[in-house]
Amino acid sequence: MKYNQTQLQEVLKNSSYTDIGALPSQCHGYDWNSLYIRPLGVKEYKLISKAAVLGELNHMTRAIDLCITQSADDLTIGDYYYIMLWLRVHSMTKTPLIMDWECDAKVLQHKETGAIIYNDENFQTPEKLEEYAWVDCGRHNTETVHMSNINIMSLDEEREKVVIPEGFDFPRARHIDGIRASLKDPELQLLMPAVQWIKGDTVVDKLKVLFADDNEKGVEMLDMGNTLEATYQHGFNEVLTLCCNRCRIKAEHIINPSPLTFFP
Repeated sequence: MKYNQTQLQEVLKNSSYTDIGALPSQCHGYDWNSLYIRPLGVKEYKLISKAAVLGELNHMTRAIDLCITQSADDLTIGDYYYIMLWLRVHSMTKTPLIMDWECDAKVLQHKETGAIIYNDENFQTPEKLEEYAWVDCGRHNTETVHMSNINIMSLDEEREKVVIPEGFDFPRARHIDGIRASLKDPELQLLMPAVQWIKGDTVVDKLKVLFADDNEKGVEMLDMGNTLEATYQHGFNEVLTLCCNRCRIKAEHIINPSPLTFFP
């Protein structure tokens, strides 16, 4: 625990803290079941700038740690990125996170009058189709991202439905830099989705367990890691479905929170 009960009460005298509510993990894998959070301050933005410029996520983790009542290092990776997104949305309300895109959906445009028929759920083929041409909608769209826009992928609330076998654990925030480094190694790149679930304080520790000379179950461990990765993924869906404000056609866009997204 980051704080004992007395220390927590002292921290919560700061009225900017709020209960974040349900996390994507549903607090599986923790010895606590609630987390309080406050928006970023100037001190944290200095750390985030350092993370963005140097490409070192540990500075981002330190910034997050200063804003929450549990250890940021111990967060599951799914919760970590969810909290990062929460901080981006709630900390700079006058410069919100904006999705900016040009709609490339097709619409029918009359060759002479320029009249538009939108290719939405009300579309009907015109009688004189030869008088029309398919063209790009071309509308420039901007939409503010709110937490309510985001599709959250959550684990089951019931404890007995989320079972992590002995020798395995959720990938944690403290492992992110090690995982990113290992993904650059061709020999490890395809193994990391499984390896990250092996229990270990660091990614190096996880790899030592897997490749130990006396480990006769290495392939079984990879198989289990892949199963856990497929079964217990959580966080938020990075694919955001937005509607063009002209033709109303829905399109998918990627939202990828990183230190750079905290700056306009």
